[in-house]
Amino acid sequence: MSTASIDIEDTPNPLARKFTADRVLNPGPARSYRSADDAADDPLAAALFAAGPVTSVLIVADFVTVNKSPAARWPKLQPKLEAVLRAHLNDSPPV
Repeated sequence: MSTASIDIEDTPNPLARKFTADRVLNPGPARSYRSADDAADDPLAAALFAAGPVTSVLIVADFVTVNKSPAARWPKLQPKLEAVLRAHLNDSPPV
């Protein structure tokens, strides 16, 4: 299986980034979480919250939007989030 490709985009909100994958991240309905406690039963969302100061996560079919705390810096947080997504994608079969 090839390594997952993830495109990262700024959004109009400077506290949010959109991570678009070349394969399906979430085959079911969209999921949205406002806290790590809310995401406790979702392994991908829980891992994204655990990666750093994340304030919300939206998981759709082939992309994830992550919001960070205002004090967090994207150059430090973004690689951690990307690593979580790559690990998830590389453990999941392509759809």
